[in-house]
Amino acid sequence: MKLSALTQKKIRAVGWVSLLSGAATFIWGLSAGWGILVALKFHISIGFLGSLIIGSAEMFVLNPVGYRLPFMLLLLVRALLYVSVTFVLIAILAPLTGMADFATLLSGLQDHKSIYWKGFAFGTIASFVFSLIYSLQRVLGKGTLAKLLVGSYYRPSEQQRIFMFLDVKSSTSIAEKIGHQRFMLLLNDFYYHISSAILITHGEIYKYVGDEIIVTWTMKEGILNANCIQCYFEALAVIDRNKNFYLAKYGLVPEFRAGIHGGKVVAGMLGADKVEIAYLGDVLNTTSRIEAVCRELDQDILISAEILDRIALPTHFRPRKFEKVRLRGKEQEVDLYSVDIESVRVQSPPHPVPHRAGVM
Repeated sequence: MKLSALTQKKIRAVGWVSLLSGAATFIWGLSAGWGILVALKFHISIGFLGSLIIGSAEMFVLNPVGYRLPFMLLLLVRALLYVSVTFVLIAILAPLTGMADFATLLSGLQDHKSIYWKGFAFGTIASFVFSLIYSLQRVLGKGTLAKLLVGSYYRPSEQQRIFMFLDVKSSTSIAEKIGHQRFMLLLNDFYYHISSAILITHGEIYKYVGDEIIVTWTMKEGILNANCIQCYFEALAVIDRNKNFYLAKYGLVPEFRAGIHGGKVVAGMLGADKVEIAYLGDVLNTTSRIEAVCRELDQDILISAEILDRIALPTHFRPRKFEKVRLRGKEQEVDLYSVDIESVRVQSPPHPVPHRAGVM
């Protein structure tokens, strides 16, 4: 069975982290005075296997259910998982690699001055720190924590970015039908499911605005392989795969529309008590207006000609041009494209061919 692009990406990520963890624990073992033989047999093994087990649990078990759990509960579950895996691996690998027998290991763990206790304490603290970092990253968004720590956006800077405003159709009537609390749960499930589409097309979730999600790419990433368009169709596919889940839980399958545009924006930090990375510029206003005009033109996706003309469209995409569309609040008319797809071919974009503007 062929693995999905998202699953392959998760496996690669877990593999790389496991290799790096093995190298890091090897270095720690040498610095702690264990010697190269023990560091090779024990510390590399515990670092690699620990990260492999924990990473797999994160990617394939905690992530699918974690968004439904309270933050502190999820943090405690992660910490417990990390500490338990660390302890069990030490208990198994120490005798197997000849570092210490089980009785010596247990005795050493009861002595806070022993190297065994220090090693376990180091692993426990490191596990909690990694758990906290991972949990904060889930709250703040991919890459945001790192940008905050290194101060990437403390000075406003100009960037070329692509934005997609994706809006749930008939959200008001859905909320009235199923109730506002259940509608909030539906949005959480919807956002979780389409996050896989955003991830595999290298997008970032900029923010949630009620029943609307704003996704962004650097100009280079958004254009590459038509990622900004592919994301929409990936989202369609993942919702379709989960339609039985939505029908059983809510009695309906959410539908959505999207507007895509890009250009120069100013990126920087906003706020005092609550800080976030913000993008400012007419590009966002225009993208919002493009998404709004989807209703008028009876289209589910519209992209500005300014962006589409930069993209080498894959052969299965079929653009249709709408010339001189008036956007609300804008004096200048713009050319827009809707995009249809011949068949649902997602996750492995075919080789792109040059796009030629015009009605197709």
